[in-house]
Amino acid sequence: MSHPAPRRDLVGKLIANRYLVGEVLGAGGLCTVYRGEDLRRQREVAIKVLPPDKARVKEFAARFGREVTTAKRIEHPNVAAITDNGELPDGALFLVMELLKGTLLSNALADGRMAPPHALVIARQMLVGLGRAHALGVVHRDVKPDNVMLIKVSGLDTVKLFDFGIASNDRAAIQLTVPGTAFGTPEYIAPEQAMGLKVDQRADIYAVGVVLFEMLTGRLPFECKDDIAYLRAHIKEQPPKPSAVAPDATIAAAVDTIVLRALDKDPDKRFTTTDEMIAAIDSAAGHKPLEYKDRRMLWVALLLLAITAALIIAARYYNAPQ
Repeated sequence: MSHPAPRRDLVGKLIANRYLVGEVLGAGGLCTVYRGEDLRRQREVAIKVLPPDKARVKEFAARFGREVTTAKRIEHPNVAAITDNGELPDGALFLVMELLKGTLLSNALADGRMAPPHALVIARQMLVGLGRAHALGVVHRDVKPDNVMLIKVSGLDTVKLFDFGIASNDRAAIQLTVPGTAFGTPEYIAPEQAMGLKVDQRADIYAVGVVLFEMLTGRLPFECKDDIAYLRAHIKEQPPKPSAVAPDATIAAAVDTIVLRALDKDPDKRFTTTDEMIAAIDSAAGHKPLEYKDRRMLWVALLLLAITAALIIAARYYNAPQ
């Protein structure tokens, strides 16, 4: 699909009597993203615009609206926040999201593979964000490095997932895709999705498996010449072990097992939920999950509070007139 020509006439304009449109940040198959300024809150934002000719196509407009509604409902630190949306006078649609200042995972991978601990941390955060979406009945269906931003927080990479434009929602009143039609990115698509079958959260888990394979080895599990070949490979071919592709990368057998289970052709043999895959990553990485540490700290705080209360009561007792 050809990319739309950026709307230069929007640059420098005020939209919705609130957002000042800046330079073009990028363009995809349907939309253009601009840097913007929220004059009311005096902060930088990103403004994504679906041009009027595309907005008149019911399917495209519905997908754009789905991105707005799903991202607003998810509200998670690992998911890019969408704060506003509307329509321009010419019929174009726009949404306003937090401006992500970081590096796309796809750009980071252009420099080569990542160390296994780093790759596992990124995959874990992706799963945490997706888990929140899945709890709301939302399946992303287009998980890939181009939809993952890495933002440095205290020197560490923090994941932000975005672009829920083709997300499915099993709680939606209207389903946006036609059975028998494949939607997604061929390099990262789950077998059942490639065949146009109904998908659930396990399709996202498969895609995370592909991304994790790529982070660990520096290449995709399947190397094909075109989109059709990728679809066939995901449906029929067995992926190699990451450690076999990158024998000098010190990839543990447990990590191989995680990746190959996520990439199983049969959804029933994959991890059932993101929490299940997160637990496997925590075990392979040899550390307790952050959630465990948080619970432990809570119990320590409660114990200290109880001790403090006991000391206060004792002091009042002994200082009381006898």
